[in-house]
Amino acid sequence: MSENIELELKQFQEQKELKNKTFYREVIKHYGLSPKELVNTIRLQKTLQSLLSGDFESITELSHRLNYFDSSHLNKEIKKYCGTNPTELIDKYR
Repeated sequence: MSENIELELKQFQEQKELKNKTFYREVIKHYGLSPKELVNTIRLQKTLQSLLSGDFESITELSHRLNYFDSSHLNKEIKKYCGTNPTELIDKYR
């Protein structure tokens, strides 16, 4: 998937001409997650990959590239799922 996961899912839904409820059920059936949870999980994985590989110029740039609202939103997501902030995560695993 590209870095705009939401757009890809929307295009898939439109290609298959799925109504919202049907699309929601199909995503849960195949992935075990709601579309929103799937997007958040994939985005978090891409964020962690970029953080640990150094594939970013700044947290702000990374947050925009991966469609977070802002860098604060990215920081909160990392803290929520990893229990630490991005800088500490980088220091610990790099």
